[in-house]
Amino acid sequence: MRVLVIVLLVSFTASCFAVESYSSLKQKYDKALEQLEAEHKAKVAALDKAFENALASLREEAIRDGRVEICALADDVLTICINGVAIIEDYDYMSKPIHKNIKVTKGDIITVKCFDKGGGGRGFFCVIKFANGYSLLSKPFTWKAYKPKSTTKWFDKSSIDKIYDPMVVKSIILEDSLKRIGLDCPIIWSDNKEETVYLFTVIQ
Repeated sequence: MRVLVIVLLVSFTASCFAVESYSSLKQKYDKALEQLEAEHKAKVAALDKAFENALASLREEAIRDGRVEICALADDVLTICINGVAIIEDYDYMSKPIHKNIKVTKGDIITVKCFDKGGGGRGFFCVIKFANGYSLLSKPFTWKAYKPKSTTKWFDKSSIDKIYDPMVVKSIILEDSLKRIGLDCPIIWSDNKEETVYLFTVIQ
């Protein structure tokens, strides 16, 4: 009987020790895993910050230089103004983007008027390529649509009113044009698909 009790006590003690050992190991594992995850998050955050700083530096350098090539196209008719002065006017050649070399400075306002003559497709794209390789694309969060106070003075910044986000749309003609010139750029239009859309962006 005494032997049996001793055996049971030894077995019970061993099992308690095993449970305690597993619990201790699990705590150490969880703690190590949390530390690794925290280190990973910190490294990712550091990389993201480094990329953002490098991109900001590239953008500032690009804007200081100011030399850009504008590559743009609309389905169907396109007019582009900078600070109210037309640099591309009534361009109506959907299969071939227009290229324009100009100088810009920080704060310049680019306004665009696009007109759809019908036929099913609508859209506009614009790539502003700086001399150092930095590019601004016609994305919904970098360009805005608006309702001008005056349609005869739509190009003037004082006429920009009722600003809203444009939407990404499909245009087979513009998509084919982008493929031919090897560019990847969103195609945008107003959210209500009107025949005439007014868009703007600010160099910053």
